[in-house]
Formats: sequence, structure tokens, C-alpha cells
Amino acid sequence: MSPHKIYKVSRYGKIEVVVDNRKVDVGEVEYVKVKTDVEVPTWVIKRKIPGNTIIYIHGGPWSEVDNSWNLLIAPLVLAGYNVIAPNYRGSTGYGSKFMFMNIGDAGGGDLRDVVKVRDYAIETGITNKVGIMGYSYGGYMTLLAVGKEPDKWDFGIAGAAVADWVEMYDLSDSLFRGFMEILFNGKNIDLMKERSPITYVRNVKVPLCIIHSQNDTRTPLNPVMRYIQELQRNGKTYEFHVIPNLGHAIYKVSDAIDILLPALIFLKKLEEQ
Repeated sequence: MSPHKIYKVSRYGKIEVVVDNRKVDVGEVEYVKVKTDVEVPTWVIKRKIPGNTIIYIHGGPWSEVDNSWNLLIAPLVLAGYNVIAPNYRGSTGYGSKFMFMNIGDAGGGDLRDVVKVRDYAIETGITNKVGIMGYSYGGYMTLLAVGKEPDKWDFGIAGAAVADWVEMYDLSDSLFRGFMEILFNGKNIDLMKERSPITYVRNVKVPLCIIHSQNDTRTPLNPVMRYIQELQRNGKTYEFHVIPNLGHAIYKVSDAIDILLPALIFLKKLEEQ
């Protein structure tokens, strides 16, 4: 999974190859275990020149960040950010007990793990400014984190996020309904509502960048648009980017560019403020 090309895209859509080799220095990589009521395996990628930090939340939730090139993480590091990627409870690769810990508790213990990793970044002096970013389930965790723990973050970037589990359940096909019934240990509408970011939208304090694909059938656009309406109604600071003709999965470099470019521009504008 080593990189062989790094691309630069202009605001007009022109794409150039700027690095074409397999020896790209993305900083110092460290593996740590952050203690909550469990041990949270965590990758810390630190720039040689200190900078702001992004807590990167992987999707799934039954997935992981491992010691390999990551198409979403690497551009953040190359753009000058420290990136900390926790494998929160529910991640794969650490045994079935750990993986099943968020069944019936989505947005509960896994969110506590993420917040503790954020606190670790502050306490160890890695950064004094930290944001949160994720795609799919990571996007969900991002929106939930800035609503339930609004004082912990300086910004948030959510891609392909779940904003409302209840509305998602009504919109989803039988396969994804089955996934939600496993994740919430049954058709637990009350828990779905309690763990939905839209329930906490009034608490949001930090700038948000929300990126969603127009043709996403896994996490449909409509609930996110309703979340955006609530942000607007409550006078929150946000950007909303809808990517046309793209679904949920990122298959090509051009797909990743469509997702990452608004995020990188958002981060650059924050630095300039």
C-alpha cells in the first residue's frame, strides 16, 4: 500500500503529479495505547515541524487504521497537520470481544475513546489546537462529537456522515436496516434517536465542514440536509459541499480529490483567520 504518486489539483480541476516515487517522508509515526476503560490502539503521525492536530476517525465501525498508506490521512499530514488515528472499541484486528463492544452502544463507549485520545494529544503537548475528521461512520462520530462534546474541538470535518439514525432506518434498504439492527442490538428507535447527531445540533460551537455525495445510497443525503437546516436555523458556522455523481465508496484518486479538496481548503481558511 505504499504510495507511488501524489497529485495536486488546481481550483480549475487541473491535475498534476507532484511526487512520483515510493519514498515520501510523512513525518514520525508512533503507535501508542491510550487508556480509557479499555486500551485504545492509536496511530500518531507527527510532523517534524509542529502543527495543529486532526483526530481522524475511521469508518465501519468494523474496520481499522493500520500501518499502511492511507488515502485520506496522508494528504492531511503532507498539508502540515499532525494526525492521530484511534482504533476505538468496535475496530477490527484486536479480537472479537473488542470488535463487538459497540454493539448496542454506538456513539457511546467508542465516542469516549475518541475524546480520550483528543485529551491525550493535549496532555502530551502534541498540540494545543485539535479538530476531528472522519468519513462514513467516522463522519457520524465527527458530528456526534461536536454536538455532545462541543468544548473539546476547534473544528470538525464530516464526510458521508449519518446525521439521524431514525430517518436513516426509514430510508435504508433491507441490508442496511439489518446492519443498524445489529449495531443498535435490535430496532431500538429510542437509542437511535439518543445517539443521533441531529439531537445535539444546537450544542455545536465550532466551524464545520460537511461533505456529502449526491448519489450516496448507503448514507443518503436527505438527513444531512435536514441537519444543515438545523445548523442554519441555530446560527452555526458551517460549510456544506455536495459532490455530484459520486456514491458512498471512494474507488479512484479523483474520488478522493473530490472529498479532500473542500476539506483542505476549509482547513487553510481556518489557519488564515
